[in-house]
Amino acid sequence: MTHEKLLRLTTCAVFAAVLCLCSLITIPVGPIPFAMQIFAVMLCAVTLRWIDAQLSVLVYLLLGLFLPVFSSGNTGLSALPGPTGGYIWSYLLMVPVIRALRSIPVNHRWVEYTLSFVGCLLAIAI
Repeated sequence: MTHEKLLRLTTCAVFAAVLCLCSLITIPVGPIPFAMQIFAVMLCAVTLRWIDAQLSVLVYLLLGLFLPVFSSGNTGLSALPGPTGGYIWSYLLMVPVIRALRSIPVNHRWVEYTLSFVGCLLAIAI
């Protein structure tokens, strides 16, 4: 395994761990708590390449099948079709939306930041 592949896999694992940690931070608002994991997904999509960000989110979802890493400590297949399941599945759609706007070639750094911000707002709308 090359050094670059090992670095990419390690980065994906670290971001999956960040997703797990951010899901522990919740603000109870009605039946569906507001969790910080949505910001971790956006950070993942903005900083990593598309495939690496998608892999990190997929690893997080697979970890959730066996460990209590979803918001409020939910785990397993029972959490995915529940009230928060739609939000969890939408993370797989958020990454391509953010990366699509991030991949537009621009000349100025502030335009790149603005496109990232708009991509994150669209991802939240999903």
